[in-house]
Amino acid sequence: MKKRLINMLSLLLFLSMFFAACDSQDNTSVEVATKNVWVSVHDGDDTADGSFETPFQTIHRAKEEVRNLNDDFYGNIVVNIKEGTYRLGSTLEFTDEDSGKNGFTVTYRGADNGKVALVGSKKIDGWSPCDVKNNPNNIYCADAKKGNSRQLYVNGARAVRAKTEEYPGGFFPYYEVNIDDPSKSDPMGILFIPLQNMDGSLDTTWPDPSKWTNITDIEAVSLPQWKMQRVPLKSKTDFPNYDNKIVTGLEELLFYIYEITLDLSDDHLNYDLSKTGLIELQEPARKNANLYLNPPDTSQAMKIWSFFRVAFFENALEFLDEPGEWYLEKSRNTVYYIPKDGENMQEAEVEMPSLTKLMDIKGSEKNPVKNLRFENLTFSCATWLEPSGNMGYIADQSGNRVADTKYDYNIIGHVEKVEETPGNIHLEYVNNIIFEGNIFEHLGAVALHFGTGTQNCLIRDNLFEDISSSAIWLGGVQVEDYQPNENQITINNTIVNNLIRYTGQEYYDSAAIYVGFTKNTHIDHNTIMHVPWSGIAMGWGWGLLDPGVNLGLSGATAGMWGTHAKFTPNSYNRITNNRTYATLEKLWDAGGVYTTGYQGTSMEDALLIEGNVFFDKYPPGGGNTIYTDGMSRYVKVKNNVLYNNPQGKAFFGKDVALNDPFYIQYAIFSEINEIPYGLDTGGCRTYGNIDYEGNYWFYSLFFSICPYSYNGLSFPTELTYNDNKSITTNVEFAQEIANNAGVYGRPASIPESRWILPSKEIVLGDFQ
Repeated sequence: MKKRLINMLSLLLFLSMFFAACDSQDNTSVEVATKNVWVSVHDGDDTADGSFETPFQTIHRAKEEVRNLNDDFYGNIVVNIKEGTYRLGSTLEFTDEDSGKNGFTVTYRGADNGKVALVGSKKIDGWSPCDVKNNPNNIYCADAKKGNSRQLYVNGARAVRAKTEEYPGGFFPYYEVNIDDPSKSDPMGILFIPLQNMDGSLDTTWPDPSKWTNITDIEAVSLPQWKMQRVPLKSKTDFPNYDNKIVTGLEELLFYIYEITLDLSDDHLNYDLSKTGLIELQEPARKNANLYLNPPDTSQAMKIWSFFRVAFFENALEFLDEPGEWYLEKSRNTVYYIPKDGENMQEAEVEMPSLTKLMDIKGSEKNPVKNLRFENLTFSCATWLEPSGNMGYIADQSGNRVADTKYDYNIIGHVEKVEETPGNIHLEYVNNIIFEGNIFEHLGAVALHFGTGTQNCLIRDNLFEDISSSAIWLGGVQVEDYQPNENQITINNTIVNNLIRYTGQEYYDSAAIYVGFTKNTHIDHNTIMHVPWSGIAMGWGWGLLDPGVNLGLSGATAGMWGTHAKFTPNSYNRITNNRTYATLEKLWDAGGVYTTGYQGTSMEDALLIEGNVFFDKYPPGGGNTIYTDGMSRYVKVKNNVLYNNPQGKAFFGKDVALNDPFYIQYAIFSEINEIPYGLDTGGCRTYGNIDYEGNYWFYSLFFSICPYSYNGLSFPTELTYNDNKSITTNVEFAQEIANNAGVYGRPASIPESRWILPSKEIVLGDFQ
């Protein structure tokens, strides 16, 4: 009681001094008291007092000291972290008790111009050549130090998890068909049939599954359109132990399902059908990857968005055959790696992430975490292990995952309830949190994830590079996000002057910046480059979460995701002055900016896309540069430059030979590969109410890939065009916009060699 009384008297004294100063005639500003806490990994001691002369050794200890100071100090608190690498043995967890109190701020800052790294990895050393089948590939081994990870970094570069070549021959998804009762038909697994040369000998490049070990570590990966599916294997049955019923009844089965006749006596077949084996997949990942089969209809036994084709297999010692590849054998606590030319493994710096969250900043509806600032820090080397479990990684879209056991089959390509990819730095129910001048690199999930209840936060002057999923995630897609109360709403947040490159390195379906349901979000003057799907993606739901009947997906029905009388929070959002290029490098059906669902309640609070330059889309990548997809409504597209974004194509994997016995499974998709897809603007089942004004582009046509009508109204509707010009004849004016877009200055904490100078101009010309 005595301490509380003293604290109250101290606060009253401070406030009286504050207001007296504010009322003074010379209007002199008040000098706010600041308490400094110091940390040094090299010469600190957690039993010390945290002063400059005797600093703490760990950030965890400094955080405890901040809590102690918060009890009786009225002013700003700065945790100064001296140069060095801080290996976090556990997650830095922040609650409302760690907030800056009484309107003051707690800052965690690198005290030596950004040379402070917070890492969640273990150093892997002691490498030596290992005895692996006489080691023909120069494989090195090291103790894994009981770690578990999906990533390895050698001399600062991401190593490639050992995998097969892309689209290996001889692997065919097997859909078990019950001819007597088609409703009981179900996908079973993956058939593997030995790939042979024309002379009948086995193709030595074929990744023979009969030789695979540690089967449950291996992932089968499929890349259908905008999705990525990583499905872990369950088991394999090799020839002759697999009772291959499909071989004996293959002709009958193919005719029954696909109404085709196949001559199995063809001498040019490249498969030995008498030696077929079977790979089974883990549940529920297998089912979740095949939700779009619609089993009762056997004529549709394989759908376009299901696991219909293996793009590659990943994570086996048997796949380790190229320099720069690695594999972790957990049962033997051993890491394997093939050095690149010039790499000396006795001197190499090798890091294997083990921590899944570097920081977890989580408040509650009533008590958000407030007034924290993080600056001049490097966040590096964290992993994410959930995709290695039986859920795998089954993308719905843009990092939102199919991750439950209760889904029903559908034909719309999406599920109602999804789970978000978590952040290696994760925040939820926060207010006035600032990240400025930091580096985020070598991260295995979303780098910086601001979830439900994010308000008044700022992400400014940061570098994001080499991220497995999205660089920045803002807002969620759950019911508390699209129908929030005042504490749940994500509102008044800014993402400005960030350099973002090489995101989606492991999860190709992710956008560099993803924004769910938010109000007054401003994404301004960022540079985004080298991403596998979209640069920026906004919104969710394809109209199924918006008021009225909005069927933004083929096959959707009114009310299938509930009836919604209220608008979502999406309103007053702005995407301005960004420079986005080299998108769609892995998947297709995306854009520089991608939207779905209502982006406002009217044109008064519509999404504004202005002053951006979008250029150098990956040429084969089919998509629309500004992609207003399913039921996108209320958007203003103004004064943008769309440059060198050639029309791409659909792509479902490399073509297969016509004599392939399972060709019919891929035939329609191989034909789609040749279809031109996307222009500068477009969408599928776009609602409309989109204004295009003052843009410079190559294609003026709206690419409506799937127009439709409902209740006599044809969509898209109310597309308006005013003063848009062909870029080929208006280079001078387009150049002014292009030069203003993107990052405008380098933070002092980020090395010049890692930044793109604002003086570097885009030279328009050589149009494609």
